[in-house]
Amino acid sequence: MKLLLIYPDFNASGDNPSGKGFYSDGIAALSAYIKQEGHQVNLFHLVHSVEEDEFKSQIRNFSPDLIGISTRTSIYNYTKQFSQWSKAALPYTPLIIGGVHATLVPDEVISEPEVDAVSIGDGEFNLKEYIDWVENGCKPDLRIAGIYRKENGEILKGEARPCITPLSQLPIPDFEIFDYKSLFSPSIKTIPVMLSRGCPFMCTYCCNHQIKQVYPNINEYTRFFTPEKSIEYIKAILEKYPDMKYVDFRDNILPFNIDWFIDFSERYKKEINLPFACRYRANLVKEEVIIALKNAGCYLVHFGVETGNDHMSNVILKRAINREQLINAFDLCHKHGLSTLAYNMVGLPDEDLVKALDTIKLNSILKPERMLMAIFYPYPKTSLYEYSIQKGYIPDNLSYADEVRLSQPQFPDEEVDFISTYSKLLIRIYSIIKNFPDGLARFLEKILDKIVITKKKPHKILNKIAMSIKANINRLKSFIRTNFPRLYLKLRDFLVIKK
Repeated sequence: MKLLLIYPDFNASGDNPSGKGFYSDGIAALSAYIKQEGHQVNLFHLVHSVEEDEFKSQIRNFSPDLIGISTRTSIYNYTKQFSQWSKAALPYTPLIIGGVHATLVPDEVISEPEVDAVSIGDGEFNLKEYIDWVENGCKPDLRIAGIYRKENGEILKGEARPCITPLSQLPIPDFEIFDYKSLFSPSIKTIPVMLSRGCPFMCTYCCNHQIKQVYPNINEYTRFFTPEKSIEYIKAILEKYPDMKYVDFRDNILPFNIDWFIDFSERYKKEINLPFACRYRANLVKEEVIIALKNAGCYLVHFGVETGNDHMSNVILKRAINREQLINAFDLCHKHGLSTLAYNMVGLPDEDLVKALDTIKLNSILKPERMLMAIFYPYPKTSLYEYSIQKGYIPDNLSYADEVRLSQPQFPDEEVDFISTYSKLLIRIYSIIKNFPDGLARFLEKILDKIVITKKKPHKILNKIAMSIKANINRLKSFIRTNFPRLYLKLRDFLVIKK
């Protein structure tokens, strides 16, 4: 059978700011497994939105026997549009939808008239059995595990399949289904890779806590390839693309299992030995792991800080991470020569300028080499999504056609934008103030606090100025990254990698 996988790889506005596509381990894993089962797989990788005629022409050229679309919440409206165009172009070709959004709200997705089936959870075994069912003549009244499908106006819901474990029974992801070297990370000599699935924590803003409820073997939701399989995967990429110079581990928490990580890191140092970045979690940090990261070649550790306000962290986000653990994690990284990246959010439910200022001031203590301040996005079925509906911050019939923000009278959009756009500057200023004598530092900090939290600032004008500057900087970075990738890497290494 000829399967066409459609991967919409852009944001809610239909753009991809990088100008390039991003690698998807999920797509690559599906392709590898389905090819192993003897089928042909093609990828229609959409790095920006397309017009209807172009879309229809492309999928006709593939002439698939089955079409699968991977979707997430922020681009679900495009997925619905692509489903309509697919059926218009190839009316007799079955269409199946998978991905995070399909797993979270399968009833919503299967209700679309053009959609024939929805895959829930890990897609490999689901898709293989659905393909078998199609090839065997679509026998009626069959419920396929992990699949919702339509039959004579009825929706047949297969029971959720256990999450795949052990993960190493699956083949190495089919990274070559992508135009690999043209992707964002490989274009700057970086291998993007995931060695695991799932996250054990229950943060209210994240979809992981809801996705894991789908599986009957919920306690096995967080899974890793064996250290041996992990090294085999990276080696396969390097064999095909030997000019890669860095690795970016996209796992939620690479050193989640210390025994696994120590084994893996020793093999990695011996057999791969490339500088790498990874994600960690502050309340899990142990100095022996930080030392092992450094010895293995890690140069950058990503941490979720999210908020510097204790109430927001403990009650609203249920992070179970305190300020002392965050400060300790960043201090240990800096002690052992590891750079850090701090993820933060603004515009959270019940937040205001005063609470957002706590996040700015915590980051000034943590001193991350890199910092991101994202605007909170309420993903459906998450606890924080439901809480936002209860508080009246979003409508219960929310449309994801545009960027979704909370509507909070105490924290209007222009104030959220101000914190987002000026966060890096404010963090630098607070960091500088801390170097002054104590009395002067306290005096200057109080003045700056008042400036930040006052509602009398011309937020909209300030935001326009900052956004204009930011846009120009991003254009320059994109130009250098695209046209002078070696220079981009040298500049990045100078700013991020500690010698």
